[in-house]
Amino acid sequence: MSTRGEGKIRTETRTSRNGKVSTVYAWYMEIGVKPDGSPDRIVIRRKSKAEVVKLRRQTLLKLEQGEVLRKDSTTVEEWLQYWLDEIQKPLLRPLVWRNLRSSISCNITPHVGRHKLHDLEPQHIRFMIKEILKSGRSLRTAEIAYNNLNKAIKDAIKEQKFGLTKNVLTLVTKPKPKSDSQDTGAQKALPTGHGRQQKPRKALLSDTARAVIRTSVEARDPLAVRWAMALLTGVRQGECLGLTLDALDLEEGKFDLSWALQGVPLNRRPDGKRWTGDVYPLEAYDIPAGFEIRPLYKAMCLVRPKTSKSRRMTPIPEPLLLLLRAHVKAMAPNPWGLLFVAPPGQKLVKPGTPMRPNLDEKLWAEALHRAGAPDVVLHSARHTTATLLLEAGVPEDVRMAIMGHSSAAVQRGYAHADIGMKRAGLSRLDDLIDAEVIDVWEGERPALEAAPADVVDAEFEDGDLDDDHADQGKYEVHIKPQPVQQAPVPGDWRFAVFQSA
Repeated sequence: MSTRGEGKIRTETRTSRNGKVSTVYAWYMEIGVKPDGSPDRIVIRRKSKAEVVKLRRQTLLKLEQGEVLRKDSTTVEEWLQYWLDEIQKPLLRPLVWRNLRSSISCNITPHVGRHKLHDLEPQHIRFMIKEILKSGRSLRTAEIAYNNLNKAIKDAIKEQKFGLTKNVLTLVTKPKPKSDSQDTGAQKALPTGHGRQQKPRKALLSDTARAVIRTSVEARDPLAVRWAMALLTGVRQGECLGLTLDALDLEEGKFDLSWALQGVPLNRRPDGKRWTGDVYPLEAYDIPAGFEIRPLYKAMCLVRPKTSKSRRMTPIPEPLLLLLRAHVKAMAPNPWGLLFVAPPGQKLVKPGTPMRPNLDEKLWAEALHRAGAPDVVLHSARHTTATLLLEAGVPEDVRMAIMGHSSAAVQRGYAHADIGMKRAGLSRLDDLIDAEVIDVWEGERPALEAAPADVVDAEFEDGDLDDDHADQGKYEVHIKPQPVQQAPVPGDWRFAVFQSA
């Protein structure tokens, strides 16, 4: 083969299906190398040699001017799939990658996936945004789809074979939700359930936070301590649900946040079937190399926090410490030593198993409703802690150390807060659990912990964990009710709190 641009025109003989023989003129030229290392060529064939000479001249001129000689036929959907698996997956944590995949499959490919990359125009992006909003999803969802496609197109521009010279997303105004929440307030869930109104992420007022804790205790909510911990310490959802007994130091009053509970995407078995049983081997989990997990139950695992600053030792405020000590004494044992597990009485959930995020959020919404609090996302508990610490005058570096964040002060070289400084900062939130909450245990009130349940028949069948059907399965749980204890006795939850107080 001649060097690029110097190929000779040759004649080729062709035989049609009916046996007719014809001669054509052909010119070949190498334009690069394919991913597998083989030469990438273009060819021009015509019946007239003069026409081939003309087209060769035009092709060489395009090459000299830097134009793309051959438009790639890759579609947006094909590129996004490659981008997800080959470029993004090695860089992202499993849950982040799963959410990215879900955003693309639900909000991008259905609207622009069939178009070729080089044919994508601003009108296609505007159509995508309009269809997302038309389906009942929020402006925030449209913004996320815009951002993800924008990033994917930026990476496509780096691939020379596509011949992209500009990012079409820059020609379209990005949708922006309200600054005070992530929802427009106008979108509503469709009857089909394909759209949902997103809850605001506002911090709760201190009185509201106190009401959530108090009413949860009074209602014997088995997760009352979980809500108190979220509001008093600002721990993330996965960090709180992943807390185990060996991470607690009830003598010193602190806990170690080195793991978080998370649902991890699953691979299919080599035979194509789903994994069975309650504990899966490591090869069942679709994780990048070097990603550390501790499998617990089906797809639920303990994973390392995303940054080194997220791994931290956090002090326990004194009122919360009283509740935690009592909780640990009264909690039913579980194979993993988790502090918080799925309570009985929930549909399609086996009691005593690791708490799935969507069940946790459902029970949080019930706790808010019970207290007459605004219907905000669970992450608002973390915003509440940060806001209350700020209002209490806790220094920025101490706040960021408590919350597990990086801050401008820390980045400029400020000293990191030690456990004593954190404890002093969190002590300013002690009044979120006041004497009235402890006094609940003085009267003849039912125990906080739900009555034990006898599981008569349970059959569980779990598969891949996806975004919308994380708790799908076929099982039935029959619970035999037990009499509720009416007065505190030694070993009871509230007896321990009362004695500690």
